[in-house]
Amino acid sequence: MNRYCPVFLIEVCAAIAAEKFIMSATLPLDVFTKKLSEHLNKYYLVVTADMLSDIAEGYLRVLSESNIDEADELLKSYAYNRVNFRRTGKKRAWGSAISNPSKGLKNLQFDFGLARRNFRAFVFSYKNHATNSRANGWTLESFEHVEFIKEISTFEYSGFDFLS
Repeated sequence: MNRYCPVFLIEVCAAIAAEKFIMSATLPLDVFTKKLSEHLNKYYLVVTADMLSDIAEGYLRVLSESNIDEADELLKSYAYNRVNFRRTGKKRAWGSAISNPSKGLKNLQFDFGLARRNFRAFVFSYKNHATNSRANGWTLESFEHVEFIKEISTFEYSGFDFLS
């Protein structure tokens, strides 16, 4: 595609990278962000691994400051929330014939500070059990609308990914 990746997909990939990093405990964050950025770059204009790393590191800092016990579950819930809902809380129209949420953008206007503030707000709502803040068993494997997004759930990561 000759368009930029939608912001919500960038944030979802950063959350997935952060979650995989927490769960692996041995692999560096760059292993995950590199593989995810390569996947996004097949469909959109360049999303760098450094960009995803910066976002994921911001998420990890917020989690550290917030003393979250189930950080991996929170990150899964954040990915669920960003895939299925807009920032306003309105459900994304994945089944619509008119608009496709995964359609590329003409301009990428990503604000790292805004992404971190929005994630901090999500952490607050998650801690307070607000509406739409819990994935309730949802996984990316069960996402049925766009195949290339679902493919992310099948990735396997190893230290060798870092070398290539």
